[in-house]
Amino acid sequence: MREFKLRPIADAQEMVAGSGGVNYWEGACDVLESGELIGRAYLELTGYAGDVASRLR
Repeated sequence: MREFKLRPIADAQEMVAGSGGVNYWEGACDVLESGELIGRAYLELTGYAGDVASRLR
């Protein structure tokens, strides 16, 4: 199985909706495999719990 790590290219790409809303994260990312940059991606996430931005750094 291959494992990839996504690293956001820019900070502050998360929109936090607040009480009752839906958090949304989107942005360009580097794609790394074994620490080596192998490509770029655009990632969109919704409906997750907690602070996803800190987990992507």
